[in-house]
Amino acid sequence: MGVTESQYPERADRAEPAARSLSRAFLIMAMVPVVVFLLPLALYLKTLCPTIYPGDGPELTAAAWVLGVPHPTGYPLFMVLGWAFQHAGLGSAAFSLNLLCAIFGALACVGAYLLILEVWRVLVRLKGEGGVSYYLLAGSGALVL
Repeated sequence: MGVTESQYPERADRAEPAARSLSRAFLIMAMVPVVVFLLPLALYLKTLCPTIYPGDGPELTAAAWVLGVPHPTGYPLFMVLGWAFQHAGLGSAAFSLNLLCAIFGALACVGAYLLILEVWRVLVRLKGEGGVSYYLLAGSGALVL
């Protein structure tokens, strides 16, 4: 004969808050990288140059439009992704390439967050048992960088 929750209601009451707090902690830990991506992206989009800016911008924009090589090293991945963004119809060629750079910048912030998280795990030897504050501090550190 099995034990049901109706026979021991106090056990069910104790298990429910623990599961709720665990799901809230998991939600916070999952949302930190999303916030670390979206905040810098919003800032980059707010300050995004809609046209060509002096420097390497004109050369890279023109080279990406024709899948060319701007100058040695050539930035092959950037050229292919730039070509795809420019031909996706997101706006002018310059705006599309600047948008790609904004996305890369926001992804770099997520990379900094993951690096801070891993270094913290190694140095403090938490092995993932640091709690929510651990992830929030790493996220704020990535945003400060």
